[in-house]
Amino acid sequence: MADTSAVRSIEEAEPVPIRLDGPAGKRDIEISGLTWWGDRLLLLPQYPAFVSDSSPVIYSISRSDLKTAIETSVEGADTGAVMPQPLSVDIDDPRAVPGYQGFEALAVSGREVYATVEATGFAGGLFGMRAFLGRGVADSTRSPALAFAETSEIPVPVSMSNMGFEAIVVTDTTIIALFEANGANINPAPRAMQFTRDLRPLGWLPMSSLEYRLTDATALDHAGRFWVTNYLYEGDEAAMDPAPDSVALDFGVGSSHRSRVTVERLVELEVTDGSISRTETPPVWMTLTNGTGRNWEGVARFGDGFLLATDTFPETILAYVSRSTSSRPLTPDTTQSSDEMSMTSGR
Repeated sequence: MADTSAVRSIEEAEPVPIRLDGPAGKRDIEISGLTWWGDRLLLLPQYPAFVSDSSPVIYSISRSDLKTAIETSVEGADTGAVMPQPLSVDIDDPRAVPGYQGFEALAVSGREVYATVEATGFAGGLFGMRAFLGRGVADSTRSPALAFAETSEIPVPVSMSNMGFEAIVVTDTTIIALFEANGANINPAPRAMQFTRDLRPLGWLPMSSLEYRLTDATALDHAGRFWVTNYLYEGDEAAMDPAPDSVALDFGVGSSHRSRVTVERLVELEVTDGSISRTETPPVWMTLTNGTGRNWEGVARFGDGFLLATDTFPETILAYVSRSTSSRPLTPDTTQSSDEMSMTSGR
């Protein structure tokens, strides 16, 4: 990361691991996103069609099972692993998308299901990254759907290898797709693409610069705020070309990050009239491990904190992170976002 030697150190949050049993805990599951569907947390594999010997699946875990697992882990007990349940999904073979590279983000609002797909191919006469936003209709009692009724291409603002739209935010009337690379040196005019709920393009929303990678987003709260996973793998430093890190300069840097290139944190953003910007809420820095950085690709709110998931690197990890460094994680989980409440009520 950029030099932060003159920036004060701040406390970090320790991720509390949640052991996963069954196929969803395997390293090659490649989790790309997390989202809530009623009282079930959905885990999106990058390649749903490749993770089952039968029909394509995503995975779910009940809210109550997660709460029990987290509380026992914090108390130092171990009552066994959580077993994510497979949910069959209908997929109009996404490999028909030229250069298909898998699913990157998932959001559910009522019976509407939105997902982004990453691809490579020719656009505007040039070969590079391409991205698509799809909309499907969920079976409200059985399974979400990835068979899309509509699909819209998302223009890629900056052509960088393996950089696409890795996060989706759903408002009352729109869908916002967030690009992965928004640092000042590589994307001088960062912006998110906005669509109607039936995927008509509404144009770009300017947003604050954010160094490193943006890999997933929570649902909006009632104030239009959401959190994003913000990650830098040390091997990507040259490609990401970080500018001075405004988040660290404003709030301080996590204590274990001072001598490391790797960055693992959560940053809060908000949707305002015509733009997306950082809030005045301090970020949540995760305590780094001694080994390879954890590529956090999924985030969802939970109680007073967050659930996080990695993809392949360094392995499949599901963890709880408190917003408080005290590691006392859960108050009664009644603070659902507007989207979560609409899902529960079957809007």
